[in-house]
Amino acid sequence: MSYVAARQVGLMVAVLVLVLDVVSKGYVLAHRDLWPVSVVDGWLAVVLAWNRGMSFSLLNDPTLRWGPWVLGGVAVVACVWF
Repeated sequence: MSYVAARQVGLMVAVLVLVLDVVSKGYVLAHRDLWPVSVVDGWLAVVLAWNRGMSFSLLNDPTLRWGPWVLGGVAVVACVWF
């Protein structure tokens, strides 16, 4: 497979994943009354949770109003630097 073909396949997969992500989140938000869903009774459940922070809920404290600004600043610096 050529570089261009591999790149096109990768782009198509990325777009497909993005579309599935948006559709699944829209479904979950439209049907909030169905959650949590028990997959394996008493052991595994799918729940709706909000993560207002970043990975592992860092900066998730609502009193840290500067958190998103710092995170955005780090992102801008990383984009310019790299």
